Amino acid sequence: MRVAAQLGLHDPHTSSLLTRARDRWSSWGECDPRLDVCPDPLELPEIFTGWSPGQKDDVLQGLASLASPTGGDDIAAAGLLAWLLIPGAARLAATLSHLSRRIDEVVAAQLWIECRSWNGGPKVAANTLMRARGGVLRDLGIREDPAWSVTSLWDDQAEQTCAETIPSPRVDATAEVLLREVLQEAIGSDVITGDQRDLLLQLAQTADERDVRRAGRGNAGLLAEQVLLDVGRGQGMHRSSVRRHAARSLSLLREHARRAGFEATA
Repeated sequence: MRVAAQLGLHDPHTSSLLTRARDRWSSWGECDPRLDVCPDPLELPEIFTGWSPGQKDDVLQGLASLASPTGGDDIAAAGLLAWLLIPGAARLAATLSHLSRRIDEVVAAQLWIECRSWNGGPKVAANTLMRARGGVLRDLGIREDPAWSVTSLWDDQAEQTCAETIPSPRVDATAEVLLREVLQEAIGSDVITGDQRDLLLQLAQTADERDVRRAGRGNAGLLAEQVLLDVGRGQGMHRSSVRRHAARSLSLLREHARRAGFEATA
């Protein structure tokens, strides 16, 4: 992964930071029971696959505390934390690649900054990556339109748990473009069909043309009454049928988001 290479973490067996982390791992575990979970920290990604999000977060919080200047101020801990978050950071770089040719470098720099400046709190992986994304946009001089955040497509819990797995929206774009980026990943995972995708895109385009911002919890304006009526007329369908089909598709997307977040490496 190019982001990993920017941080010198592409080969965990030769990385100087990870070598130091492995040397210090047992002593870290003696001082913090949250890190006394395995003999070798390079085993953590495999171990994480069988753990709950809360169990993984305990380990990440221990590392984040060690890495922070207000905690242990240990760059080896920061290196290990960054390595565990590389899959999410790589996906972040991929979804923002249209913004800059040096996106891997910018994402890597922001990931390192966030790994070195954790201020406490839960959901280390999701929040670190979300803040890194914000830092990337600021570094590139891009203002994100808050009205159309992709997280409005599903509920508040998924907003946090899926931050490292769901593609981020293109900034300052229309609702159709934002939804298209999310649907691209869902189609590739066989979550929804092409017909379901086309209906959602029609709803998004209509909502954008009518400048509908939000209507109903978690639907981003896609199920607004006037949007349903307009699309229904064009399709020869009653608005209730359009609502039913669209709601089903959004439900599938929500469930996919939850599964993706739960199965994330970190």
